[in-house]
Amino acid sequence: MFYRDGTMSKNTQHQVATALFDERRFQDVKHGTIESKPHTLGEWILIIESELAEAKQALIKGGKGRDNVISELVQVGACAMGALEEHGLMPIEKRSI
Repeated sequence: MFYRDGTMSKNTQHQVATALFDERRFQDVKHGTIESKPHTLGEWILIIESELAEAKQALIKGGKGRDNVISELVQVGACAMGALEEHGLMPIEKRSI
């Protein structure tokens, strides 16, 4: 797999999706499932913003372990997945490039 600039990517889409699914399961265990603790879309956006702020801090401070930038971005993506799981998807029209 390659990036748009032609350089080789480090992970496949499958590996990224697996990391997001693993993080969603972790979040469900830690915070409760979306069925047991539902959120409004506004609440989800605030949660996602909070996780994104943590990613920015990790970038600035050189976070380590679970607090590194990549881990924080996985948490952002998993939170977005949770919001979409709870509130559904809208049909996406065909896009042109």
